Amino acid sequence: MPTLPKRKQNPSQKQLTALKLINSGMTPHKAMKQAGYSDYSAQHPTKILMNSQAIKSMVESFQLELRDKG
Repeated sequence: MPTLPKRKQNPSQKQLTALKLINSGMTPHKAMKQAGYSDYSAQHPTKILMNSQAIKSMVESFQLELRDKG
C-alpha cells in the first residue's frame, strides 16, 4: 500500500501572523485577510486555519509545555 506524504508539521508564516493578530484581539476574518489569506479562506477560519495539522501540532505542544510547568 502506498504511503501518503506527511502533512506539514510547522506552521507557515501566514498562519503564525494570523494567530498573532487573533491573539491581539483582531477578528479571525480580519486577521486572516491582513496575513494574506484570500477572501474565501478568511471567511472560513476554523476550516482553513484552526484545522490545519501544523496548527494542531503547535497547540498540542503548547498544551504539553504548560502541563509540564504545572
